[in-house]
Amino acid sequence: MNLDDWDMKKRLVAVIALLCWGAAGIFYVTNPESQIFLASSVRIGLVMSAIWLALPSKEQAAAWAKISSKWWVTLGVGLVIGLIRPKLAPGILLLFAVIGFLWKPKVQKPSSQPQPSQTTRESESAKSPR
Repeated sequence: MNLDDWDMKKRLVAVIALLCWGAAGIFYVTNPESQIFLASSVRIGLVMSAIWLALPSKEQAAAWAKISSKWWVTLGVGLVIGLIRPKLAPGILLLFAVIGFLWKPKVQKPSSQPQPSQTTRESESAKSPR
C-alpha cells in the first residue's frame, strides 16, 4: 500500500473524528440530558483522533515505526505486571511517563572533519599503483 492510500485514509479518519466532535457539541447544546449520545460521540471522536495521530503521512512515518525494541520489551513487561497485579497499573503508567519524558534517544554529533565522498575515494584508488 503506498502513502497516497494512507494519506486518504488519514483524511477520512480526521473527517469522522471532526464529525463526532461536532455531534458531541450539538448534543451538549441542544439536549444535555441525553448523556448516552453525548458520551458515545465524545468517546468515538477521541478514539478517532488518536488513530488520526498514529497513522502515517507523506512527511512522517507511522507513530509505531519509531519505537525501538527496548520500548517493546518495556511495554510487554509492563503489560504482564499490569495483568498480574492490576492495582499497580497507575504506578506503572506513571513510571512509564517519567521514563518516556527523561529517556531521549542519543543523537550523534556530526564530526568536525568532512567524510570523503565516494568519487574522491575512487579517484584516489585509481591514482595509487597496484
